Amino acid sequence: MEEKADTAPPEPPRLLEERTVQVNGIDLYYRVYGQGPPLLLLHGFFGTSEFWAPYVNEFAREYRTIVPDLRAHGRSTDPANEFSHPQVTLDIYGLLKKLQKLDYTGPVALMCYGIGGDA
Repeated sequence: MEEKADTAPPEPPRLLEERTVQVNGIDLYYRVYGQGPPLLLLHGFFGTSEFWAPYVNEFAREYRTIVPDLRAHGRSTDPANEFSHPQVTLDIYGLLKKLQKLDYTGPVALMCYGIGGDA
């Protein structure tokens, strides 16, 4: 009888960064997984970054996967109650600018659903 080689599934990408940063007067929560070109995952209205949990490991095998909670969602704040699509766009831009100072450069791929797509 032929022995089967042990083929363990690849180890899931580890969480590289989890923090909250100040952008546009709010605390914006995000997580980063994996290595490679950046991929930004935006959730929809009334959602959180946890929506992407079943998919993050797959994306993070090839991409540096950035998963934020939008303003007033999940662990991100909105003390002035200023939620609007243009404001969310400015928040995400602010997050990307802060990340760029760390080591993210070049274009960023985007995947979203719902209002995340409006940002």
